[in-house]
Amino acid sequence: MAEETVNSEDGVWVVVETHKGVGAVFSYRGLTSRDELDAWVQGELAGALTLRSAYWLDEDNGRLMPVVVGRHGEFRNGTGTLHLAADTIVIVMELRAPDAGILEEKPGQVFQLGAVRSTPSQPPSPQTERTPDDDGNE
Repeated sequence: MAEETVNSEDGVWVVVETHKGVGAVFSYRGLTSRDELDAWVQGELAGALTLRSAYWLDEDNGRLMPVVVGRHGEFRNGTGTLHLAADTIVIVMELRAPDAGILEEKPGQVFQLGAVRSTPSQPPSPQTERTPDDDGNE
């Protein structure tokens, strides 16, 4: 996805929850600048908070499915950037990183969380137990 990115030293991964005046809350994830985030926290952000590498999680039959701006269905022509009106933002939570696997180069891959072995290993071969016979010999 060709898009302008925020320098990771200056950028902050966030979850942003917004409302659109209808009572529902919408949640988006992406990378924003530290300056914009600090301005929003201080109540000084005018206009919009910009999220790059933006995505959200939609529920589909009980499963959470990622919707990545610039890749997914009706949003595939997007640049990956969302601008969220500052006055609609309800909450912002900083993240350590984006969700695992969602922004990988090959979209649509199934990913699972948990430990992954780097090299497959064979289980140890079973050893036969030697039992002493009636005379005490092995």
